[in-house]
Amino acid sequence: MKRKQRRCEICDESRVRDYHHIVPKSMDGSDESWNRVNLCPNHHRLVHRGLIVINGWDDIGYKYKLNWYRVDSSEAKPLILKKTHHGSRQKKQVTRD
Repeated sequence: MKRKQRRCEICDESRVRDYHHIVPKSMDGSDESWNRVNLCPNHHRLVHRGLIVINGWDDIGYKYKLNWYRVDSSEAKPLILKKTHHGSRQKKQVTRD
């Protein structure tokens, strides 16, 4: 049986090697399918540079479609993981500075 090849959700490229997590695992993001997005290396890099924003999945009745948009490069805000202190607990927070 031939294994189905994963494809990029944005461009349909077949060079997908890993997942992008919508809610990062470092923020206790799940490894469930609703929190994962197949992206090619180029689009994965653009997401982390803040040039593409992924909002999650839209239910369009018969399937789920990725909700994403491009950001003008002058307005791009890279994803930055910051540590914040709440009492004695440390929590990492995803922000766009």
